[in-house]
Amino acid sequence: MAPTETKEMHLYGLLLTAALQAAAPSPTPSASPTCSCARQCDAMWVEAASGLERFTGARLEVISSFRLESHLPRMEGLYGSVERRPIENGRDEINVAFMALPDTQELQLLAERSAQAFNERVTAAGKRIQCPAK
Repeated sequence: MAPTETKEMHLYGLLLTAALQAAAPSPTPSASPTCSCARQCDAMWVEAASGLERFTGARLEVISSFRLESHLPRMEGLYGSVERRPIENGRDEINVAFMALPDTQELQLLAERSAQAFNERVTAAGKRIQCPAK
């Protein structure tokens, strides 16, 4: 194969990848998970900690009853934070934010998809716990 064919094939591959990424729809943001009782909130918070480590591939640096943070051991990839805050009627909301370094379209899409999957996992953890009727 001639060197120009290799360069052309490489360029074609890059253009095709860019076109496919541009055509791929961004995921619809999911609602932040909410919990209704202490037992359910605790189970969801444990899953939030596990999920943040799983999706970022980094260990947690900040762990408290209301905030979790992961940091990048190197300056590339996903890192994130989760906050647990009270909302109306004794309920709590769990909000995740993933950030990407470097800030590329590919990593931004990964951050959006990771947030969607994170919210689904945390919500599923909450559904396993039945809160008493009020």
